[in-house]
Amino acid sequence: MSDDKFAETNDRVLALHGWRKIEKREHWERQLYVDNSGVFRSIDVPNYAKDIRAAWELVTEMIAAGCFVVVQSGNGIDDNDNDNMFTCVVYNDILLTKSGETAPLAICKLYLAWKEGNR
Repeated sequence: MSDDKFAETNDRVLALHGWRKIEKREHWERQLYVDNSGVFRSIDVPNYAKDIRAAWELVTEMIAAGCFVVVQSGNGIDDNDNDNMFTCVVYNDILLTKSGETAPLAICKLYLAWKEGNR
């Protein structure tokens, strides 16, 4: 998969998480905030589509919303064994299944389908 496809998927996830793109700078930022102790906090923009730690935040969000989430290696959609594929399944009111070349990408695709379906 091209880096553009990862970037496009990550851009969609970032937008759903409250990040906004500054067109002049061509990068993402989150609105500034101060923590409870009055200290300014800055965080790096996560790459949900490539970083499993960042992608797992999406899994945690779906679980916290009452979803049952499965992330597995191989293509669980059909009987073909494909070790180069990851499949994610979420069940809440409906069953969603998405696959990707990497676990983070599969998680992002599933998250986008789940989040956009809950609007």
